[in-house]
Amino acid sequence: MTSSGQKGQKFSSTLPVLGGVPRSPTPATGSARLVIAGMTCTGCAATVERALLEVPGVADAAVNLATGRAVVRFDPSRATRDDLVASVNRIGFRAEPYRARSVEPDVEPLGPTLWALALTLPILYFGHLPGHDHAATIVTTVLATALQLGPGRTFFSSAARSLQGGSANMDVLVALGITAAYLYSCLALFLPPLMPMFETAALLILFIRAGKYLEARVRGRARRVLGDLLGGEIDRARRVGAHGEETVALAEVRIGDRVHVLPGERVPLDGTVVEGGASMDESVVTGESAPVVRGPGDPVVSGTLSIDGSLVVQVTAAEEDSFITRVVRLVEEAQADRPPIQRIADRVAARFVPAVVVLSILVFAGWYLGLSRWFPPSSPITPFTLSLGLAVSVLVVACPCALGLATPTAIMIGSGVAFTRGILFRRAQAMEQAARLDTIVLDKTGTVTDGRPSVVELAAARGVTEALLLDLTAAALANSSHPLARAVVKAQAGQSRTPPPVEQFREQRGAGVECLIQGEPVRVGRVDFAGADSPDRPWADEIAGRMACQGRTPLATFRSGRGVGVVGLIDTPRSAAAPTVADLRAMGLRVVLASGDREEVVRATAARIGVTEFHAGMTPEDKMALVNRLKAGGLKVGMVGDGINDAPALAAADLGIALGSGTDVAKETGDLVLVHDDLRDVTRAIRIGRATLAKIRANLFWAFGYNALAIPLAAGALYPFTGWIVPPALCGLLMAVSSITVVGNSLLLRSFDPDA
Repeated sequence: MTSSGQKGQKFSSTLPVLGGVPRSPTPATGSARLVIAGMTCTGCAATVERALLEVPGVADAAVNLATGRAVVRFDPSRATRDDLVASVNRIGFRAEPYRARSVEPDVEPLGPTLWALALTLPILYFGHLPGHDHAATIVTTVLATALQLGPGRTFFSSAARSLQGGSANMDVLVALGITAAYLYSCLALFLPPLMPMFETAALLILFIRAGKYLEARVRGRARRVLGDLLGGEIDRARRVGAHGEETVALAEVRIGDRVHVLPGERVPLDGTVVEGGASMDESVVTGESAPVVRGPGDPVVSGTLSIDGSLVVQVTAAEEDSFITRVVRLVEEAQADRPPIQRIADRVAARFVPAVVVLSILVFAGWYLGLSRWFPPSSPITPFTLSLGLAVSVLVVACPCALGLATPTAIMIGSGVAFTRGILFRRAQAMEQAARLDTIVLDKTGTVTDGRPSVVELAAARGVTEALLLDLTAAALANSSHPLARAVVKAQAGQSRTPPPVEQFREQRGAGVECLIQGEPVRVGRVDFAGADSPDRPWADEIAGRMACQGRTPLATFRSGRGVGVVGLIDTPRSAAAPTVADLRAMGLRVVLASGDREEVVRATAARIGVTEFHAGMTPEDKMALVNRLKAGGLKVGMVGDGINDAPALAAADLGIALGSGTDVAKETGDLVLVHDDLRDVTRAIRIGRATLAKIRANLFWAFGYNALAIPLAAGALYPFTGWIVPPALCGLLMAVSSITVVGNSLLLRSFDPDA
């Protein structure tokens, strides 16, 4: 069992695997992150995703419209990153590896919107002049054509890319709408009874471009949340060379180079201090607000802040392997993941555009062939112009973008809020699972307890000294990583005696260890394991029972089948354990304590932290079986553990919650990692998950509700009764407002306090 790291100590270089086993067997694959430019709606994201999946060797691809990122897993023997980039560029979008800064996913320049405004204003002016001025008509036609070929061109190119990729995005609807209005207006120039609609086409382009610009700004603001939380993205470093200092991009810094960190600056890359000293704010890693002094020989990690000193740091990890880069990568992969709740929206969005096109045709035909004759419009509007206007309104007002943004924007903000608390959701599904939990299973040692037990009693057998008992026990446990084993080894190390050498070491998880010491078989662990079939077992059971009743954990040692003695250890509960259990129960969750320790010890611990349901004497397989039994009863189970002994149960749970420590977190594999090793983060994670899921539901409700209300209104549902229709230009503005509302609603999560 791996124990938790201790705050304030030097960062550990060990990298235990939290979660232990993968959740599903997958072949070894490479992974690439791409920045995608040119996506305007969920249909674009689907087109890019389809193109990536068509590359031979690609196992999985997830494209996130909100972040403008793609995460691709592929077989490196069959595909390369260049192949992935080429597949996206081939269909008209722009892709580059994540660290290439020349492409930004949320670019929506203001210039085209200003040009659209400049061209639209005179169109509106000339279009409302009295009479039929021939020169004004020519000017209006020229300006409208320039508008189509200029600011409006982006809709046609985006629609073409989408259709080329085998799908239809939102811009297909916009392109159809503005084309219909423009061509009708051109036709009206030669058929005097008809009235041109150049103003409609112009306002559509202006409002939609303005809406897309505002939407991109809001999306960009949401996407930058994580960078802001990390104290701003670090992309430059002061490299110290033979000829002085030079400021270079992080990608140019190599392992072994030295970088200079001034007071008030963040460490750009992981490394070791070789000169200088400073009080460091390491809260981004440890969660501790108190400064820690770092000097020559001490490790420092990227993202930590030098408060008052100057440091020269020798780089030990390249940019792609630095702490901050790895954490950002993990968070972005979680943001690219799709939680189950998004699948409904994905299915709807995939069929949305074709359905809207069909509906628009039906609206035009219905009004023109029948309804407009029953409710004839007032002059000068003809049945044809009314029908066409309503059909264009339907094309423009429909907005699958809001459906596509409803989930990823909330996940993006929620995961950023979680990270500020030292809570790292590895998958978007984990956030939804956290929200749905109704049962929490807690491991005891190292999870509920502080993981730093100490030896408090040595009960040696007759004829055996306490020194020999401690030496044999420590020698046998020296190769074990279990917290109890390390406590015994530490106690023996303080005696200044060299323990005997060990051979043929073997550890049975949850039971103990066995080995050969000086040619004799030695077993250490639970009495039923160490003393199996030994005539001294009753004596060892009696001693172990007494220790357990005192709240101590007994470790029995047997040599050649005879009892050597029992070592008693105490591992006190964390100070946060009882408040955490109380909070979980107040939130309506069932709390279960599971441990491999003796029943008396587990009962005492359970009583101290307020747990009424506990299970003792459990092996790792027993914990997994417990989780499976609870799940079979219809419960949503979260398992909280701290090491590899908990791996089976962590993997079996609906949500595996692993306590991490320091820099190790960036290489862990768990559904949810508590970076700061704070048990109270279990309740915070659940609250954040619930708040995020509530926001997603609100966003989806708005997105579906918007379309359910807007499309009938755009189709003229109120016209027969009120004579009122929604102009196509207003529909274009409403379309953008719906997406902005969804993103803005998600941004409200930034103020969520999981401790409130």
